[in-house]
Amino acid sequence: MNDLNDYRKQIDDIDRKITELFQQRMETAGRIGEIKRLNGAPIRDEKRENEIIEARLEQVEEKWQPYFLRFQKNLFELSRDYQKSLNAQQEELLNNHADFSPYSDAAFKATNRAHNDAKLRADATIGSLHDEQGRLFILDSVYQSYAEIDERTKAGYADHIEGSDEFNQAVFDWLNRLNNLSLPHRSVATPGGTGAVFLPLANSLESGQHLLIPEISWGAYRTMAATLSLEVATYPLLEDDQLSLNGLMQASLEIMEHQKRLTVIINDPCHNPIGLSMGKENWQKLITFFNKLSQQGPVTIINDVAYLDYCHDPLQATDYLSAVNAIEDNVAFCIAFSCSKSLTGYGMRLGDCVILTRHQQQADHLFSSYCRMARSIWSSVNNGFMNTFVRLMDQHKQQYLEEKQQAIAMLKKRSDLFLSQARQAGLAVLPYQEGFFISLPLSGRKAEQCIEALEAAHIYCVPFGKAIRIAICSLTLTQIDGLAFRIREVLDQI
Repeated sequence: MNDLNDYRKQIDDIDRKITELFQQRMETAGRIGEIKRLNGAPIRDEKRENEIIEARLEQVEEKWQPYFLRFQKNLFELSRDYQKSLNAQQEELLNNHADFSPYSDAAFKATNRAHNDAKLRADATIGSLHDEQGRLFILDSVYQSYAEIDERTKAGYADHIEGSDEFNQAVFDWLNRLNNLSLPHRSVATPGGTGAVFLPLANSLESGQHLLIPEISWGAYRTMAATLSLEVATYPLLEDDQLSLNGLMQASLEIMEHQKRLTVIINDPCHNPIGLSMGKENWQKLITFFNKLSQQGPVTIINDVAYLDYCHDPLQATDYLSAVNAIEDNVAFCIAFSCSKSLTGYGMRLGDCVILTRHQQQADHLFSSYCRMARSIWSSVNNGFMNTFVRLMDQHKQQYLEEKQQAIAMLKKRSDLFLSQARQAGLAVLPYQEGFFISLPLSGRKAEQCIEALEAAHIYCVPFGKAIRIAICSLTLTQIDGLAFRIREVLDQI
């Protein structure tokens, strides 16, 4: 018993030191938060957090590492919460969750800098498809369909908050082009693919819980999570420069253990910004894994298919969806469809969230919740463009498919040229298959340094986590020719 008391005294002494250090740390975190606010920097710097964790783990015995990892992550989370509370205290007109630090989007900022560069060589920031004359690529079949819609239909409200029945059915039929989906489903029309991601995200997690997203991914995922007072965890897409599911599975296990529910975003096929597609076999493995994981708590899979229709074989692009039919009772699979990319209708702001569940009642419940949220945020969507999609599929589908194939061929020529010259130049490139973007690994360099050096050479790209995104979708073949060599020259000087 004396030994127990001695050990307790040791613990008390250690706890007193920890208590003092904790207060010092929180005080310092508060000062850092104020500096970030004044400089318009975001509260969270995930890159720095990961670097700290990696460095600290090397100093910890292996047997303690899993516990230390949780301890360090909790410290980060507490520091962020304190910084947010200080921000809120300084603006009484906002609630405690509001982040009023100046907002900026890396892609939009880079595009604006490129537009102001009189010596511009390449603007590889724009995530929309351009033709070989440098103009926005337009699918004539889409806008012919739009012209055939009555003006009053274009001006009118949608028939229902969830969008028209015809539109939702047309989207489902397009996604189910191989007739390989047999699950109960419901759909809610949304303002772009963003809205289609937002609905399941906002309805599946509680404030403060973690959303799981790819390590290299579209920045809006983080913005949506922050808006909903969610934390973000990431999973690696690659292992030894190859597509790997191990990182996704491990991160999913950790989150489920911590919060007893999981919401994960998977941007596939044609992942933004890498351009990888997982394929049916990998999806079958994932569904089997998520089914088993769902025995511990509910799982929501958000499949962002924004670039689906730019697969090299678009008619077979949905082959993987047959794997989804195997989801079990505690799993929801939500497809976030975007007309921005599929119809080259970026400013029309139209998408669709397709809900797939094992039982019809589950789909109905999610549908009702999503509709209520849609009504409270955007009410209804672009009626004219919903009718355009229906007409396109009914009257001009063959022309649409032919035009889409031309766009895919154009993208393939660009990617082939860039990748070929990258090999010649010895420029490291992350694995790419298809889609709008090719990404370069930072290879130990800092993103800010790379972007600054490239822009000094009048080349504009977008930083994406541990990579730099090259938007081949917006570059002509002439602009791509020689670009890999110029990038290699610039990066070699860093």
